[in-house]
Amino acid sequence: MVLHIVNAERESKSFEVRVLGLFSKPYVNFGSMFYKQGRLDDAIMYYHKAIAIQPDLAAAYWNLGKILEQQGRINEALFYQKKALDLQPELEAIK
Repeated sequence: MVLHIVNAERESKSFEVRVLGLFSKPYVNFGSMFYKQGRLDDAIMYYHKAIAIQPDLAAAYWNLGKILEQQGRINEALFYQKKALDLQPELEAIK
């Protein structure tokens, strides 16, 4: 019985991640699009929205950190990059 509960909780968490991903991905995509257009403030806003929806989305933290770094906002950039690396350590390879 306990194993069944654990599996149900795991499946529920997996479903939650998939659903949140459906809602957060467009925001990350918009952030990336605005970044490529040089609209950094808009990109920052959309990455923040993605993080608000899915707080464990490493890509949004990483991209946000990179934009802040470009803007010279080093302390903020380091905060977001560290958060991204805490969530997804393999991002270290693309530094």
